Amino acid sequence: MAGEYLGERDSDGLIGILCYKIATISKQKSEAMFQQASLDINSEQAWILTKAYEKLDEGVHQSDLVTQEQIIGAKSQVSRLIHDLVEKEYLVRRVDPNDRRQTYLTITNSGLERMHQVQDIVQKRKEVYLHTLTIDEYHTLVSLLKKALVGVKED
Repeated sequence: MAGEYLGERDSDGLIGILCYKIATISKQKSEAMFQQASLDINSEQAWILTKAYEKLDEGVHQSDLVTQEQIIGAKSQVSRLIHDLVEKEYLVRRVDPNDRRQTYLTITNSGLERMHQVQDIVQKRKEVYLHTLTIDEYHTLVSLLKKALVGVKED
């Protein structure tokens, strides 16, 4: 099976190490770009804004931000990040009329402005990958990492 073609080199978890390094360095560089652009949000808050932007019409359930991809971490951490975005008037909380236990987050006009700045930074970060990879290699890498993620989740 998989162990047959991995060989000795991967015994130290090379894929995990490489993914961790890429994620860590990329996050650090994104944070630096956010600061340089005088954005008053961090990368986790940018991810939350992105999720609210993706559901522009209906809003995103706050609980989805915790369970969906688990990018940020604990529920309390997500709540703090959201609270800060609401305080800055980038998001508005709405109670779900069908289930009062659920809270929707919708992006405000100020949040949309901030989101456009975030998108510019994300595009610049994506272009970094494309300096060393062709567009086809980039898409292949993304596809393979998604497959690996499914495998890790099923393990």
